[in-house]
Amino acid sequence: MRSQQAALAYADPHLGRLISALTREEPWLIIICGDHGDAFGEDGYRGRGIAHPTVLNVPYAAWHAQPVTLSAHGRTQQQPGH
Repeated sequence: MRSQQAALAYADPHLGRLISALTREEPWLIIICGDHGDAFGEDGYRGRGIAHPTVLNVPYAAWHAQPVTLSAHGRTQQQPGH
């Protein structure tokens, strides 16, 4: 489990910068998903080659990211025309 936590801790800030750079000037459809889950002791199971909901439920997120600008008050605003 530590290796997964370390991988996420490393990737998280890079992913944020990537999404910020991509959406700076135009909208993007962002989709993030895994190929499977992992069991870390749920119901006594560990690993991924098993038929357990923890493994079968795939992590997934999707959103339509719009370009934003900061207003004079530091609030985000959608860019005109988007």
